[in-house]
Amino acid sequence: MPPGTPGAVTKDDAVVHIGKYFALDPENTVPGSFMGEFPCAPSRNTGEFAAMRGQGNVRAIAVGHDHLNGFIVRHQGINIINTPGCMPDVEGGGARVITLHESDTSRYESDVYTFEAFWAAGRA
Repeated sequence: MPPGTPGAVTKDDAVVHIGKYFALDPENTVPGSFMGEFPCAPSRNTGEFAAMRGQGNVRAIAVGHDHLNGFIVRHQGINIINTPGCMPDVEGGGARVITLHESDTSRYESDVYTFEAFWAAGRA
């Protein structure tokens, strides 16, 4: 997307992605998602996503420790679950718990338990 787009992020030190800006598409993004910095996208397309899509039964891909990013985006029929870093000095940082349902593999629940919520509950 063009520079200056509200909510867009970039990464000036990523040689491959210099000058590129990214933002979450609200139509494909689960509410409560956030992108605080450039996601760590690969420098080349290895075909991995296409292979997973080609399987026909991949519902979601979960990745973690992406510092300031915590989002779930539906892309080409697959949910991309991105989890922030599990560090107390990262806003939104914490742990994501994904609950899978053996009886219905087409659904799952996902919750991020943040350090802020943990401290607010007086557990620190």
